[in-house]
Amino acid sequence: MAYRAPATQFLPAAARVSGGTAIAAGVLALVMGAYRAFSTFAYFSTVAVLGDAGSSYAAVRDMRNYATAAGVVSAIGTLALVVGAIRLFNRGLGGRGLITVGCLIAIADVVLMWISVMGWVDRLFGSGSIFGDQGLNISTGDVLAEAFSRQGPFIVVHLFITIGIPLLTVVLAYSKSTRRWCEAGRALSPYGPRPY
Repeated sequence: MAYRAPATQFLPAAARVSGGTAIAAGVLALVMGAYRAFSTFAYFSTVAVLGDAGSSYAAVRDMRNYATAAGVVSAIGTLALVVGAIRLFNRGLGGRGLITVGCLIAIADVVLMWISVMGWVDRLFGSGSIFGDQGLNISTGDVLAEAFSRQGPFIVVHLFITIGIPLLTVVLAYSKSTRRWCEAGRALSPYGPRPY
């Protein structure tokens, strides 16, 4: 019986480069893009609710302003993730940069949200504040301790998902195999190498 070589042996070397890491990065970017779209909607819904509630308190105005700015930045992150994923699927190296921008926005959103919430708690419930003068004096440390005692595992999982997955996506997007896959696609293009 004659030996038959596998079909991949007759393909150009560029066509045999695996795109597993690039595809994984693109899929994760699309999933995060969908989540960022939901976050954008939530931010602008918050703006609408706080606008209806009035702005007699400085803390409420600050929350509304924060939600407005965060909504705009979140929309930019959503667009960067989705467009970056599409470009990466088309073997465009520029998609990696867009994905990175979207991932950095996602991480910054989580960090700034935690900082902002703690600041709002202190402004609303701390001594000399709106509700603190009415006997509801709650410190930021009290809120953190209570949150971790009741929801510790959930908070850890949430932080892993919202920070760990964007970091993993950036690592996958900038891996050597992703670069090789993109460059191989450019070499195989009948229109010549693409500038992106």
